Amino acid sequence: MHMGCIRGKQLRPANGLAFFADLQRHRIVPSAHAVLILLLMVFNAQAGPRITPAVKLVEIDKTRQHLRAFEGGRLVFQSRISTGKWDRSTPNGHFRVRQKFRMHYSRLYDNAPMPYSVHVVGNIFIHGFSYVPQWPASHGCIRLPLGGDNPARRFYYWVEPGTPVKIIGRWKGPPNARLRLAEPTGNKGPLRLQQHQHSSIEWNPRSLSLSTPKTPSTPP
Repeated sequence: MHMGCIRGKQLRPANGLAFFADLQRHRIVPSAHAVLILLLMVFNAQAGPRITPAVKLVEIDKTRQHLRAFEGGRLVFQSRISTGKWDRSTPNGHFRVRQKFRMHYSRLYDNAPMPYSVHVVGNIFIHGFSYVPQWPASHGCIRLPLGGDNPARRFYYWVEPGTPVKIIGRWKGPPNARLRLAEPTGNKGPLRLQQHQHSSIEWNPRSLSLSTPKTPSTPP
């Protein structure tokens, strides 16, 4: 049975309400199946086109100490970060955001405040912090700056529970964050850097910021 013609009568299926009016005018009683189809037609016509929300994705690169956020395949946010100072303290892998906390306090490190916390996996959070150098310095969390335009706050209100988080890369610089310049060598080659009182290493100054802000006493 075609919905536009019943018993030789021309009806108007494009408009569900008009179609019911035609049925009543021609004294036609449709089957239950026909009524269901008509109701679906009316619902779809009134609902309009469906809008699919853009897919969000977070990428954390430990090699570059950089976070990027994508929405619908378009880069919408990026910031420098500081991951765990030990190689595996910030685990690589594919995760999803679990929960968000406007203010969270560390249960492992002296109840340290962690504003704009985004829970990723285990004891690993993406959160704001006042000290975010361009090298790994945390105990495992991913630090975002609180200064300037407050990237930590912006990221917190953008990301949603369930958003995929991809952590990749490996820090290839010095094993620890604190570096100091050795005595000038007088040549134009790579700077000689020393890590605390240990052996010196070769390092290219273009790949590392040498500014060393004061370190908080208990960084999470």
